[in-house]
Amino acid sequence: MPAGLQWKGFSRKLKGMVVESATLLGSGRAQNYSNDVDAFGLFLLHPQDEERHAGGAVAGGSKEPEATRLYNADIIAIHGLGGTAHKTWTHENGILWLRDIVPNELPGVRIYTFGYDSSFAFSKGTGTLSDFAKNLLEAIRLERTTPESNARPIILVCHSMGGIVAKLAITIARNESDHYPGIGKAVTAILFLGTPHQGSASARYATILAGTANALIIGSQISRLTGPIRSSLLKSLQRHEPELLRVAEDFRVHTANLNIISFIEGRNMKGMNSRIVDDHSAFVGASTERKIPMPGYDHREICRHGSPDDHGLKLLLGALKSCMPIGMSRSLYNDPTRVPEREAPPFVNIPFQKNSAFVGQQEVLEQLTTVFHGSHNTRQIALYGLGGIGKSQIALQYVHNANENDPDISIFWVFAGTKERFERDYMEIAKGLRLPGHNNPEVDIFNLVKTSLEKAHFGKWIMVIDNADDLSMFYGSPEEEEKESDTGKKCYPNGLFNYIPSCPSGSVLYTTRNKADALQLTSSGHIIQVREMGLKDLHSLLQTKLYGETPDEEQYTDLITTLDSLPLALVQAASYIRQNSWSIAKYLKYFRSKDTDLSFQILLHDFRDQTRDKTVANSVFKTWMITAQQLEGQHPEAAETLFMMAFYSSQNIPRYLLVPENVLPESSNGSECVTNLPSPKSNRTLGDTAEYLLDQAIGTLVAYSLINIAYDSQPESYSIHRLVQSFTRYWLVEHRNTADSWAAKAVNSLSREFPATEFENWMKSAQLLPHVLKFMDLQPVSHLPPLRFGVLLIACSDYLRMRAHYVLASKYAHLAIEILEKSPEEQTFAILDAKCSLALIYRSTARFQEAEQLLRPAIENYSIALGADTRTLSAVATLSVVLREQEKYEVAEKLARSAFHHLGDQDHLQDPKLAECRTKVEAALATVLGDTGQYKESLEIQQAILQRLLESHERKHPRVAQAQHNIAVTLCKDGQYAASRVLSSEILEFNRRFYGPDHPRTLNIEYNLGRVLEEEGDHGEAETHFRSVINSRGTNLLGKYDPETIDCIRSLTECLENQKKYQAANEYYQAAYQRLLESPGTKYVWVVALGEDLARTLKLTHHLAESIIESKEEPLASEPIHHITLPRGSGGGGGRHRHKPYARDSSFGSWTR
Repeated sequence: MPAGLQWKGFSRKLKGMVVESATLLGSGRAQNYSNDVDAFGLFLLHPQDEERHAGGAVAGGSKEPEATRLYNADIIAIHGLGGTAHKTWTHENGILWLRDIVPNELPGVRIYTFGYDSSFAFSKGTGTLSDFAKNLLEAIRLERTTPESNARPIILVCHSMGGIVAKLAITIARNESDHYPGIGKAVTAILFLGTPHQGSASARYATILAGTANALIIGSQISRLTGPIRSSLLKSLQRHEPELLRVAEDFRVHTANLNIISFIEGRNMKGMNSRIVDDHSAFVGASTERKIPMPGYDHREICRHGSPDDHGLKLLLGALKSCMPIGMSRSLYNDPTRVPEREAPPFVNIPFQKNSAFVGQQEVLEQLTTVFHGSHNTRQIALYGLGGIGKSQIALQYVHNANENDPDISIFWVFAGTKERFERDYMEIAKGLRLPGHNNPEVDIFNLVKTSLEKAHFGKWIMVIDNADDLSMFYGSPEEEEKESDTGKKCYPNGLFNYIPSCPSGSVLYTTRNKADALQLTSSGHIIQVREMGLKDLHSLLQTKLYGETPDEEQYTDLITTLDSLPLALVQAASYIRQNSWSIAKYLKYFRSKDTDLSFQILLHDFRDQTRDKTVANSVFKTWMITAQQLEGQHPEAAETLFMMAFYSSQNIPRYLLVPENVLPESSNGSECVTNLPSPKSNRTLGDTAEYLLDQAIGTLVAYSLINIAYDSQPESYSIHRLVQSFTRYWLVEHRNTADSWAAKAVNSLSREFPATEFENWMKSAQLLPHVLKFMDLQPVSHLPPLRFGVLLIACSDYLRMRAHYVLASKYAHLAIEILEKSPEEQTFAILDAKCSLALIYRSTARFQEAEQLLRPAIENYSIALGADTRTLSAVATLSVVLREQEKYEVAEKLARSAFHHLGDQDHLQDPKLAECRTKVEAALATVLGDTGQYKESLEIQQAILQRLLESHERKHPRVAQAQHNIAVTLCKDGQYAASRVLSSEILEFNRRFYGPDHPRTLNIEYNLGRVLEEEGDHGEAETHFRSVINSRGTNLLGKYDPETIDCIRSLTECLENQKKYQAANEYYQAAYQRLLESPGTKYVWVVALGEDLARTLKLTHHLAESIIESKEEPLASEPIHHITLPRGSGGGGGRHRHKPYARDSSFGSWTR
């Protein structure tokens, strides 16, 4: 094909593509792209007048007969990119709706259309947006030459880029009022039809085509004939183009008194997979703006309507009517039969744009719709919930939805944070509705708005009263009245509630933090609690706010959980993360830092959000300061209860921890704590007044949604948001300087309530333990009362030891000693108690020598100060057990008999502490007697202990089971295997249920049962029990092998040998031997014992192993040898060895309580 033909074909194709793009953006047709000067200027469409200006503009001042005029306004239509003054508004059936339909619906209006050179395909035009705006202003100035025409309000109807021209024109007119007098103020309303306020993504496609065409055409004959494509004009429509954003920002300053209605395209353009102007771009973002979707209309069709029945045209006409001032002639005004539909057109005052990131809470929105529009007569609803939970955002979403669904409804937003702001918003309503007298300072604005809205013919309306948290503003108070009188302000002694309108056609939606306030504001009407959003919705919220970040579901969940699912906190966190270019992991790292100043700083981060009031701080902490001040001023008991709760764990805070110490009744019940501490007052009852005050405080905190009640818990308990706790501590540290004082009160309450470590108290101890642990993360222990906190830690350590949590128990015992020794002269006995508690932990973890080193000086100090007191004798009994574990039987028996002798025949029935001490001493003596073959005396003592316990306890009780366990061990030692087996089986089942299968007491009795079965020859069943014990212990509770674990391993291998399972025994020995060598702190004697066993099984399986023992050097020769039963044979010929069954559960109760 010849080159010329190729070029002509490409040129035609390119021109078609460019025109198609222009049509998408400006709705102009290809054949209308011309430089016809008659198409530019201001054209009068109605009423028809033959006297035209030279450029196509009409002579000013033409009037309709006065008797027929109703609407006194001028409508000016401005087309978009590539459009024309007439064709843009003309349907394909030839109907130009502005000329042919609107006059019948709006008699009295004058209708103009403005044309300018917006073509860009092969155009010689050089005009810019600023040129077009000034041309429009000049045309209007020339048209409005008489006082009558100057007084007419102007309503602009703009399509696509025409809206940008209009915004620029208004900005210029108001900034240059000398050149364009009165025009800026005359514009009272604008209808935007698919205007890309923030640019159109589709404009990029057109820009690419335009740039390509310019490059091809420059210098050609076609260029000289028609001019290049105006890519600069197209570029101005690109999303976020600086010029476009500048126009939007300048215009936003002038939107306060404008009625702005934005119409949104309802479907994609044909051949494209998106709308030309999306929701976000089509929204100006002004407080007075309404958004109306146009379902079924694309960017081109949105401005072309061919019938009065066209749904889109009905929406446009309704919007135009709502913007019209009413200027009726005398003949109509005086017609007594005429009743106006409404006194004023709809006025929409929503201060924030619709939240594009809004997710969830559909149930609440549906409730609002059902209640407001249902059959019930409810006209007032209150949303209540914790600050930051999303109440205002729900209200915002609801009114935007209502506005989109019903353009005829008026919407008012009143901020109730202060009385001044409340009055200012009422003033905006009066001004927006043009209520008579709104400019008169003598007029009562509150009463003016109320009476106007309550008139039957006003029409439908919704009023949102946001942040209604101060009831004194609504119902008045003597203090407020006196304050206002002193300042000379208008006084409303009964508050502002009487000025909130109420009528069948209007609805009021409150947002408040307090349930009680919600009930009062709605006269005990319909209230809705705003609760936490679901995890899926919160994930969506984060994904929207962290736009551009790679979503990580696991990290999202971690962040949501950490911030207690609070929407405001999540939005704040997202802002902080993006602002600092952090990852979620880094944010959480610093948020969880023990440096409280750092976490406070993060939670004080303020941010800006177009859907939130700019005069109100957006950080979570600053939001809650209002609540803190209200609680302290109006509900001091509730504030004090909240201050206590700030230092406990956030979940399951029992009621009894919140009782102020000064209202506790005296009680002689309960066992005595350490010296100088009052008795625990468990199971006490408060007086009616104290109970009432506490109930009131709890009720107030629940009403503010700060805490929740766990109604199914016994005793009653509460939960609190962790963020609320953090805020409360911040408030006490930074604003009240009383954090240490309240932390001390919380510790005193915990110390008062933490029970003795009896089995009956384990449930209560388990309930209180998390609250003790919380102090480890919150408060430097040096700031807490040392005696109270030390005693609390001792009790906590005792409980943890009884539950076999030895590592944590040891940590708290050490911490108690450290705290108490800082002022030893005041708490000598508490220090000794803490050391004895630590000795019991050492005894339970086979650190016998360390336990002995703690017990000997403690006994000496007890003896000096107290003599043969129960504390002294209990310590002696524990030392006897520790010495027996080291096979120091003679000394152990002597100590136990000495303590037994000192007890004598004292009546233990009258003294629970003496009875506890006697049980400990007798159990220690019986155990050492059993170890030295004195079975008869041992069993007599143990039977006596059991009988005493059965007198005060049920048979199925852990203390009874403990006594039975020791009897079963002694029976086994004495060769009474059948009796021992029956008793051990019974105890094993009980211990599994009570302690759990992995508790040391359960494992000890199971091992004992295995030994009995082995002695009876039931090797298979014995093997099962031995394996169960070893599997449960793993590397055992100490984290390394100890004598009990080694004994169990050797018992299992002996059992395997007896069944001639030599290979299995050998493999077990090899694994255990290797692990023992790798374990830290391994004792030499343990290595020797297992090494000999391994050598024997190797010989039995035809392997040589003499080198195993001969090459092993003693690694810890200087260390003491602990209790271990060595093989009786020398390792030759498969010699048999015997093991002692366990006999270690001889310690009853706790140390200090």
